[in-house]
Amino acid sequence: MVKRMDSAVVPEIKPDSRIFRWAHSEWLGRMRLLILIAMIAMAVVGVENSWTALSATYDEPTHIASGMEWLTNGAYTDKIENPPLACEAVALGPYFKGIRSFSQPSFTDEGNAILYSAGNYRSNLASARSGNLPFLALACFSIFLWARRWFSKAAAIWAVLLFVNLPPILGHAGLATLDMACAATVAIALYAFLRCLENPAWQRLILLGAAIALAFFCKFSSIPFLGTC
Repeated sequence: MVKRMDSAVVPEIKPDSRIFRWAHSEWLGRMRLLILIAMIAMAVVGVENSWTALSATYDEPTHIASGMEWLTNGAYTDKIENPPLACEAVALGPYFKGIRSFSQPSFTDEGNAILYSAGNYRSNLASARSGNLPFLALACFSIFLWARRWFSKAAAIWAVLLFVNLPPILGHAGLATLDMACAATVAIALYAFLRCLENPAWQRLILLGAAIALAFFCKFSSIPFLGTC
């Protein structure tokens, strides 16, 4: 189709609807990613505010001491009912501050010595508790992938929003314990398992093995959780 304009024949150009659909979908994808990052950041801010509001729970010093023993001496002689990975995560903050193992007779005394090091109890405790933030982010990412795959992208956003407003999740994410690590790694392992049920390609099987290993290295109670699920 052509239009006559000023005695000249000019072709009528129609916009390609595929370009607009692509641009619209890319814009929505970026917006969802920004919303996901914003929700994770909101959860991190809420958790961070609790780091110095409450003193250490009974078992936090022992987890910190176990991780510090591994980081300092390359040994893991106590708390063997739990694997070392999550303990290392909560000990990394104090370790990066220059704190090392004090070789106390008990791991409770060792953990308290680490927390009270240099008279910076609140700062040392906050640095240890910050080690759970990657697991909080991993849990949010797992839920987003899960809900997007079997429901919709909008459902994925709502699922993460509800998740980061759960008091038990925020509470455990703000402590130097192993529960948040267990929750996050079990979730990503189950997601990988369901993807393998759909298509057991070798790439997915490798990811499944890595996800299960990550869960096992964080907490041994992930084994019965994964088996039951």
